[in-house]
Formats: sequence, structure tokens, C-alpha cells
Amino acid sequence: VEILEKIPDGLINAMAELYRRVESRRQNQSSDYELVALGMMSFTPMDGSSTSVSTTIEDYLFLGLWNAIRVRSDDECVDKVFSLAENVKHWGPEYFEDGNGDSDGWSYAMPLLLCQQTKSALSHLAGKSGVGLCLAVQLSLAIRGTGITLEDLTKTTENSSDESGEEEFLAALIIAFTKNLQTIAPEGALDYLVHVPGKIETGIQSKAGKYLSKNAESQICRLLLDTKAFTILGGRIAADGSRLASGALDEHFGKGAVSGILALTADQSIREGRVADAAELLSLAGKYSDLLSVLNRQLASLLVTNKTEERVFWRNAAERFYSTYLRQGQTHVVQVLEVERNLSLGENFQMLLNLLSFFDRCSEGNWVGAWDLVDNLGILPNDERDVASKVDKFNSLSLSIQNEFHHIVSKAMEALSEQHGQLKRSLGVIHQGGMGSETTNQRMFDLRNRARLLVTFAGLISLSDTEVKAKILRLEARMI
Repeated sequence: VEILEKIPDGLINAMAELYRRVESRRQNQSSDYELVALGMMSFTPMDGSSTSVSTTIEDYLFLGLWNAIRVRSDDECVDKVFSLAENVKHWGPEYFEDGNGDSDGWSYAMPLLLCQQTKSALSHLAGKSGVGLCLAVQLSLAIRGTGITLEDLTKTTENSSDESGEEEFLAALIIAFTKNLQTIAPEGALDYLVHVPGKIETGIQSKAGKYLSKNAESQICRLLLDTKAFTILGGRIAADGSRLASGALDEHFGKGAVSGILALTADQSIREGRVADAAELLSLAGKYSDLLSVLNRQLASLLVTNKTEERVFWRNAAERFYSTYLRQGQTHVVQVLEVERNLSLGENFQMLLNLLSFFDRCSEGNWVGAWDLVDNLGILPNDERDVASKVDKFNSLSLSIQNEFHHIVSKAMEALSEQHGQLKRSLGVIHQGGMGSETTNQRMFDLRNRARLLVTFAGLISLSDTEVKAKILRLEARMI
């Protein structure tokens, strides 16, 4: 309308006069085309005189839209476009698509778009086929990128769009499209998910300068978990434990943002009980304190278990991690733990690996080797003066180890008792004091003394398992 107002009235009047002269001498169809062209240039209504030249749906829509924009009133223009849209919707998709081989819905969507029924057009496309859904997503992003609303034009010029409803509509389109795409190309799905709109922003800014919505962040986490394409999306781990920024996420975000997204996905993975996935994600995120906490919890829970396969899996994974990143000196992992002042996590981790070996030796009946190993860990008292310091040591251990400590005490007492029994049998008689070799008697005395200290220690650290308490007392009594 603003453009039309700039055209001089004199020019419009002159074209209108020419139109009237041609109309008065019209005799054949060729003059009808001339008449319509002149009528359009003079902004003369084309409702009746254009019938003979409007032979296709494109002609009909073009002339209908021209009749709408020729008016000098916004309200009237909107009403004419809306009336045209009502006609298109009344005819329905069958009228436009019948017999033309259209499978993606474009034949009906195009007239709707021309009549500014954007949401209806996009919904029709999305419901037709995978190709139609792809077209709907592409158009939605392009239209929204220009600042034009995705809502349908209504009959009133007070056409205020519902921003939240529009965002939900676009988000639903993108998510539906990427569900099909993610199994084929997860990196391609990511390219679309970063555009998912939402009311709440995360504060994460993409390299393109746009802020990631909370909804988009949630969908990206879901993409990682559903596809498990951690390397494709999140990159790879270098030999020192640092992350190589080679994933699809790195194309959109900086290193810190990628790390945050991976860590958030790891949290979600833990809530879903997928701890192995969480461990891999935390290593990619460079969250090594969190990773060691997860590993420590898993190893501690598997010290005594009948889940053999799970125990072997986590033990092998832990040993590989230890030999690669903790045994080699100042690796990136060690540096991270130092900066975060969490080297104790690494110490607890190494202790748990040793405790796994301790329980394995007990299962094998290697009681001497089992006791030597647990004794060298420095978590059990050597003499009466050492009891208080070992209680302090216990209190400094991670909660995951403390929760399993009753098993450690129980097996340690069993190792002492079994060694004592073996020595008694080697003497060939029931121990009565000074009988047998002096060395054997001294060793048996030492074992009884350590057993007594272990009972005292167990009482001071308040073991919650009453069965274990009773067991260690029975084992001590057997050593008398």
C-alpha cells in the first residue's frame, strides 16, 4: 500500500482512461489479455473481466492477490487475501493434488503460502511425507529468519502472532524431522537441532552468535544418548586425555560450551542408568573429577558381587584408564585433578583397583597374598598406637569405599583366621602355647594380635552391618 501511494494519481487516471477505451472496443480473446494488463496497471478491479484469461490456479491466485494489493486500505487488503485463502481451504488439497502425482504436498501448500496461510501450508507439507517434512522445516527456518510470522493470516489487521505457539510449532517440526535423520547422519540432525527455539535460553552462544535455547540443548543431549555417536558429535580423546575438537558440536560451539553439553548429557545418562555411556561422555567433556567419582562408585559397588560380567567390564575399563592417564606422570588428566584439588579421587581409585585384587585373592584362597595386599594399603591398624590414625584414615576415604568397608573388614578377618588355621594344621596339633616351632608360634601370635586390633578398629568406625560384626567376632574366637 505504501508503494501504491507513491504512484501519481495522474498516471493512474491516464491508464484507467486507456483501459476504458480498450474495453469499449473489445472483440476477441486477444483483447481480453490486453484489457487485463491495462486494468492491472490502472488498478482497476479484475474480478469479472479476468475470467477468460484466468485459466490456471496460478492465474487465479495472481489476479486475486493483485486485486488485494491494489486497494489503498490495509484492512481491505487483508480481508481480500483472507477471502482468497478461505476459497483455497474450501477446495481442499484434493482439488490441487488430484491426479498430478504430487506426493510431497507442494501443490496445495503453494496456494496456501501465497495466501499467507503459512502454518497451514507447513502443517500440510509436514504431514504428507518425509520429503514434505523436510520442505516444511527448510521453509520454516527461512521464513522465521526473515522475521515473518509462521502463523496464518487472520481477517483482522490486529494479527498479533502467538510467539510461544509459533516456537512450539517450529520446534515440533525440527524434532520430528531430526528423528528420521539422526540414524543416518547424526551430525546432520545436530545442524537442525541447534535452531530449535524455546522460551528459556541457556547462555550458551554458538559460533554464529545465536544463543542456544534450553529446548535445543535438551534435544541435543537426547541426540547424543539415542545415537551414541559420541565420537562423531563430541570428538576424540588425545593420548594425554585432552579432547580433540573434531566433533560436529565443535562446528557450532566453542570448547567450553561443548564440554558443558557433554557433561549435561552424562548427568542425564546417569539418571537413566546408563553409567558406561556417562563415563565416556565425562571423559570427552574433560570432567575427570566427575569421571573418577563415577568409576569409584562403580568399582566399590562391585567389590563383592555375583555380577561377574559387569565386574570384569568395569575392572578392565578402570585398569585401562589408570595405565593410560594416571600411571604416566603429568598427563592432562593429572593436571586437571591437581587444578581442581581432587588428587584424592585418583588415590581412592587406585585403592579400589587394589581392593578388587584383594577380593579376587580371597576367592582364590590365596589368604597370605590377600592379607599382604590389604595390609600394604595402610587402611587397617598395625598396632594399638595406630588405631586412632586409621580411624582418621577411614573418615577421609570416599563415601563409596566407606559404604563397602564392612566387606573389607570381614574378608581381612577371614584372611587372618585362615592363615592362623593353616599354621595350626602345620603344627599337627591343637595350639596350646609353646608347642611347635618358635617361628610358627610367633606368627600365630602376631595374627591373633592383628585380629584383636581389627575387632577394636571395627567398633570405632561403627560398622552398620550386624552380621559382619558377629562374623568377625566368631573368626577371632576361632583363633584362640
